[in-house]
Amino acid sequence: MRALIPTIPAGTFGGQGQGRTTNFTLDNDSFSIFGQIDFEPLDGLVFTAGGNYTEDRKLQTHNSISTDVFSDIDLIQAGFNLGVAPPAFGGLGLTPAQAGVFASLGGDNPFLALQPLQFIPPYLPFPNAVEDGRTKDENFSYTFRVAYEISRNVNIYATYATGFKASSVNLSVDSAPPPALFTPGSPFQVPPPAASPIRTAFGANLPNNVRVGSRFAAPEKAEVYEVGIKANFPGLAFNLSIFDQTLEDFQSNIFTGTGFVLGNAPEQSVRGFKFDASVSPIPNLTFTGALTYLDAKYDDFPGGSVLNQNFAVVPTDLTGLTPAGIPEYSLSFGGTYKVPVGINTLILHADFLMESNTQIAEGLPQFRRAVEALNASITYEMENGLEFTLWGRNLTNDVYNTTVFPTVAQAGSLSGYRNQPRTYGGAVKFKF
Repeated sequence: MRALIPTIPAGTFGGQGQGRTTNFTLDNDSFSIFGQIDFEPLDGLVFTAGGNYTEDRKLQTHNSISTDVFSDIDLIQAGFNLGVAPPAFGGLGLTPAQAGVFASLGGDNPFLALQPLQFIPPYLPFPNAVEDGRTKDENFSYTFRVAYEISRNVNIYATYATGFKASSVNLSVDSAPPPALFTPGSPFQVPPPAASPIRTAFGANLPNNVRVGSRFAAPEKAEVYEVGIKANFPGLAFNLSIFDQTLEDFQSNIFTGTGFVLGNAPEQSVRGFKFDASVSPIPNLTFTGALTYLDAKYDDFPGGSVLNQNFAVVPTDLTGLTPAGIPEYSLSFGGTYKVPVGINTLILHADFLMESNTQIAEGLPQFRRAVEALNASITYEMENGLEFTLWGRNLTNDVYNTTVFPTVAQAGSLSGYRNQPRTYGGAVKFKF
C-alpha cells in the first residue's frame, strides 16, 4: 500500500521557488499602399474614391515553464491508481463498494475537485511541430464618397467604405492550442482522449493537464454605410451622421480572471446615429453636447460563451443577442469659459457623461451598469506657454462595475472590477 499512496514530503506543493517563467515575443511586419482621388464635376459636388492595400505578417513565440508540482499532477490518474488498489481494501479502510467510487473515472473521482487549484499547468512550447506561430494577412479596402456643399455653411455626404483589422495574437498565459488541433484529457480516462494532431506529434512527451484555448483571432473585416450633414454657422456648429456597420469575423474575447481567450464572431453589426453640436452664445464661452444611439447585435455567433447563473463559462449560441457592455444611448455635454487675466488666461471647464443602463456580462442580465460621471478642471494658461491645471474626475463618485468574471479557484463565485473612484490631480505643461 505504501507504493500506492507514497509519503509526500512537507513543502512538496507550493514550495518556495515554484511558479512560472514566461517569455513571449512578437515580430510584426506590415506595409500599406494607399491613395485617394477627388473629382468635382460641378461646383460644390465632390466624388471621392480611395483604396488601401495592406499586408500584415506576425511571428509569435511563447515559452512558458511551470515548476508548480501540484499543477503537474494528473488527478484522473490519481483516482485511477487509488481505484485499482490490490484487494486488501482494509489497508485503506474502504469497503469494495467504496473502492468502486475511487475507481470511477467520471465526476465521482474525489481528486477532480482539486483541479481548480492547479493554477499553473504545464504549457506547450509555441511554435511547435504542429503550430508554426505565424499569420499572414492581405487585404484591399476601399472607400466611395459623394459630398455636396449646399451652402458655405452646410455640407451633406454619403459614404460606403470597407475596413480591415489584421489577426490578433494572444500574448498571455491563456495562450493555448485551439480545440481543432488538440483534444484535452488524460490517457487514464475512459474512453481515452480522441486522437488529435498535437497528441500525435508529442506522443509520450505530451505534458499533463494541457488545456485548450486560442493563439489568435482571425482577421476582421468591416463594411460601413453612412450618410450625414455638417453645418457651421457663427456661434453654432453641428454634425449628424446615420450609419450601418457590419463586421465579419468580429474579434471578441472572454476574460477568464487571469487573462483573455480570443475568438471570432462570424458576424456582428451595429446601427445608429451620432449628433454633436457646439454653441458659443458669447465670446470665450462654449457649450458642447453629443448624443449617440447604438443598436448592436450578434448576427451570427453560434460559438459564443456566456456566464451561467453558477458563474461558470459555458458555450452558448449568441446569435441575435446584444453584445455586453454596449450602451444603447450615450449623452455628454460640457462647457468651457476662458477668462482673460492680463496677458494670461484662466480656463474653466466641466463635462458630464451619461450612459444608459446596460448588461456587462453575457448570460447574467442582473449585472448591469449605468454611468453618470462629472469631470471638471481649472487651467491657468500663461502667455509664455506654461500651463498649470487642477482637475477632478468622477466628482459625484459614481460607482459601477466595468466587468465581472468567475472568481479564480472559487466555483460559484464572481469577481469584478469597479470604475475609478472620485479622483483629483494636477498637471504642469509647457508649450513651445
